[in-house]
Amino acid sequence: MDLNRRYFLFAIFATAIHSTDSSCPNEGYSLSANYTKQYIRSPNYPNTYPRPVSCKWSVEATQGDVIVFQFLHFDLEASMFCYKDIFSIIDGHTGFHYELLSMCGSYDKTSVLHKTSLPAAIVQFSSVTHGDKHTGFEIVVWAEDVLDADFRDPEYTIVNYILFGLSGVLLLLALYGLRLLVRVNMRIKIRDKDEDEAMTERRILQCYLPAPSEKTETKNAL
Repeated sequence: MDLNRRYFLFAIFATAIHSTDSSCPNEGYSLSANYTKQYIRSPNYPNTYPRPVSCKWSVEATQGDVIVFQFLHFDLEASMFCYKDIFSIIDGHTGFHYELLSMCGSYDKTSVLHKTSLPAAIVQFSSVTHGDKHTGFEIVVWAEDVLDADFRDPEYTIVNYILFGLSGVLLLLALYGLRLLVRVNMRIKIRDKDEDEAMTERRILQCYLPAPSEKTETKNAL
């Protein structure tokens, strides 16, 4: 095999490796978190990420007790309930663990640290086939000891927002029902008041009108 052919095959092989890395295959990647800061980036970062794509990083802490995530850049396509592009971090090594965060759109809180409660985490990112162009994300990852770590910053997921919405609807229904009860109670009081006034008027009229027996005696006398 001549030198040019070998170079051509090597170029094809190198291109295939680069293409696989940029497309982020479904089998996922493993990352060992320690006290040294490492980076997780979306495919093709800082350029626009490909479509469709499905990425999964399994993060295990080889040092320390918890894993810390800090966002340096985050730019995904925003959509209702993040049904198009979505990024999530699971606090644990399986999907049945607590979801530390799940979001899309833009996020500029670069000073906020998101910390797990376990020495393992799963980072997931996916995009749909059709959508706008966005630059993706860049995240710093490292491990900390529990004694050195602060309390985890609370993050709300889609489920929390749905529950908040349902709570708001129930509260509005309760207020509407209370308003109806107040109006019905007022009408009952007004009706009772009218009946009392009518009864009082009848009693007053009875006091001033002559009794039936007196009318009969007057007619007989005439």
